[in-house]
Amino acid sequence: MEATGCSLEDALADAQARGYAEADPSFDLDGADAAAKLSIVCALAFGLQVDPSRIETRSAFQITAADVDAARRRGGTIRQVAHAEYDRATLTAWVAPVIVPRGSIFSRTIGARNAAIITGAYSGDIAIAGAGAGGDATAVAILSDLVAIARDPAAIVPPPNLSVPRAIVGFNSVQRSDDLITTSNAKVAKDAEDGFLGGLSDLCDDRRIEAEAM
Repeated sequence: MEATGCSLEDALADAQARGYAEADPSFDLDGADAAAKLSIVCALAFGLQVDPSRIETRSAFQITAADVDAARRRGGTIRQVAHAEYDRATLTAWVAPVIVPRGSIFSRTIGARNAAIITGAYSGDIAIAGAGAGGDATAVAILSDLVAIARDPAAIVPPPNLSVPRAIVGFNSVQRSDDLITTSNAKVAKDAEDGFLGGLSDLCDDRRIEAEAM
């Protein structure tokens, strides 16, 4: 839609022909798939058990070529973003189409590629990008996991002990414009470094490794 000005229906048909979208694309466009993945991120980054159905979502089904053009005139473009941040009490989590600044990592993520930004208290922003859909990317992800497990059964990480957030909120941290969300600070996971260090410390305890300097 951004490159050619085509309709969402035409863009979706092209994605399905390339194997990037399912025959029934509602799970992707309505944000349910991203919410399920975001709940996994919350478990890994924050140690939280989050039911995906409690993550507020907004559908991308209604986006038109006019919306894309309007975002371009405002110096941005539209991307589906999954956002989570945790302040030790309240989890803010949502999935929605977002107007992101042109030139940002999200605006440069096109086609079947995905991008993530993890913000740590001391590490700053860490960006990860790569292929996120299609047969090749899916096969690589599955086979790499199987090979890792075959080489070393210890690669099967036991499930973490998860807590439940006191509260979960949605779009309160961003400004809304019609059916789109406008933000210049969309993060995939905030304070993930703390969650990682906590998990690393637990792992060191299990292996009787001193971790006092971490």
